[in-house]
Amino acid sequence: MKLKSLLFSFIGDYPRTHRLTQLFTEVMRLVNNKCGISDFYNGNREMILLLEFAYIASRYMPPRFTKENVDKALVITERFNEVVRRLLS
Repeated sequence: MKLKSLLFSFIGDYPRTHRLTQLFTEVMRLVNNKCGISDFYNGNREMILLLEFAYIASRYMPPRFTKENVDKALVITERFNEVVRRLLS
């Protein structure tokens, strides 16, 4: 589930942005670390910033990433999906 969908389910609207850091901040403010979302964000902030950069940069220039970066991003994505599933249950 996307952060924007999560925000929509809680407040009916969300910031119009591609910045993951801003979306995480909004979700954390709303749920007060329910299901460990703040812990997830703080523990993975560096990779979340890299994913944010990759998404935004890919719209304007061809970024290059290592296989290691991609593998870490996939692991973080799976962890995030687990956090969201717990949050919504």
